[in-house]
Amino acid sequence: MNKARNNLKIILLVTILFSISLFLSMKMNGDSQKNNSSINWVSYDDAFANSQKDSKFIMLYFYTDWCSYCKKMSSSTFTDKKVIAILTENYFSIKINAESKEIFSLKAKKNGMALAQYYRVSGFPTLIFFEPTGKLLFNVPGYMDADYFVKVLDYIRGTYYKSMSFEQYSKRK
Repeated sequence: MNKARNNLKIILLVTILFSISLFLSMKMNGDSQKNNSSINWVSYDDAFANSQKDSKFIMLYFYTDWCSYCKKMSSSTFTDKKVIAILTENYFSIKINAESKEIFSLKAKKNGMALAQYYRVSGFPTLIFFEPTGKLLFNVPGYMDADYFVKVLDYIRGTYYKSMSFEQYSKRK
């Protein structure tokens, strides 16, 4: 009887310790996820309404659910800390599923498919950039890794596009 009671105490103690360690592990993991920054995707209308006032460029990211390079860009490029920092500080980022019937612009009453047609998006992923004034700059089709994407973002935010091509800019760095 005494032995059974001791075994029960040991099992209870192990269960309590395991529960505490599991709780702490989950809490620490949750805290670290809160500290991990992520891209702040904003609405199409909000970005164009506030870009000039906030002096931020606009980036439209067109993707589809079936596109493997879109998934790769979402899981690697858009999770890079440097990319996130640059986008957060200098850009309004808009994520648009090019096959979606969801309305992305209430003002223009356009869904993802209509916006992709309007901007003549023909491949995925495609990124389209605008000045803070709303003036269309250019589009960049295809996958970009984080390092290359940072160069593109720096080229735009430094307004180097006004005086040189991206090729010239890339050779400088």
